[in-house]
Amino acid sequence: MQRALGLLLFGVALLIYERYAAPLIDVHVQERLQHARELNMLWSVSFYGSLALLVVSLFGSGWGRRVGLAANAGALLYAMMTLGAMCGPFACS
Repeated sequence: MQRALGLLLFGVALLIYERYAAPLIDVHVQERLQHARELNMLWSVSFYGSLALLVVSLFGSGWGRRVGLAANAGALLYAMMTLGAMCGPFACS
C-alpha cells in the first residue's frame, strides 16, 4: 500500500517541481499564482505524506520496502527542491 501511495506522491511532487518551480522555467507564473491554494495543498500532502510513508517503509520487507523507500525518498527530495526553488535563501516569494 505504501508503495502505491509513494509512487503517487512522487508523481505529484515531480509534476509540481517540473511545471512550476524549475529554476529556468518562468512560463507558468500566472498559472501558479492563480492556483496557489491548490498547489500549496498538493505540496503539503506530498511533503508530509512522503515523510510519514518513508518511516512506514522502513519497517516493511522485501521489494515492496525498497520500492517504497525509493519512491518516498524521491517525493521528499522533489518536495524539498520545490521549497528551495520557491523560497530560496532569502525568504518565500
